[in-house]
Amino acid sequence: MLRGSPGEAEASSVALWKLARNGDNRASIAKADGIPALVAVVEKGTAAAKEKAARALWDLGNYYTYGVLIASAGAIPPLVALLQKGTDEVKGSAAAALGALGTSNDDNKASIAKAGPFLRSSPSSRTAPPRRKRTPPGRL
Repeated sequence: MLRGSPGEAEASSVALWKLARNGDNRASIAKADGIPALVAVVEKGTAAAKEKAARALWDLGNYYTYGVLIASAGAIPPLVALLQKGTDEVKGSAAAALGALGTSNDDNKASIAKAGPFLRSSPSSRTAPPRRKRTPPGRL
């Protein structure tokens, strides 16, 4: 997918993203080595192509079998990297893909945590803000 122009890589990623919505197509994408091709786009494509490839991986990653194949193709580290340096659209698609991968498979969840320790929130961000005291009605 990266051998053509940047526009062709984006168009191919869009096509695979749309095809990944159907079960028969998901199997065909996997059989045709579409998953490693999508991972290559996530690693080296343009921002627009990366976003579309991450969306396709998101759709595929919702299913255990494809989540395993996506992780085996090395998608987790580049998806985590996109969270740090991508556009807002790329970050959103990468986060969704990682969420799908982590939800569909506990091993993937562990790999995501290992690849992106910055994803864990700090203790201060986990604590709720202090509650304001409520003034009873009629009192100031």
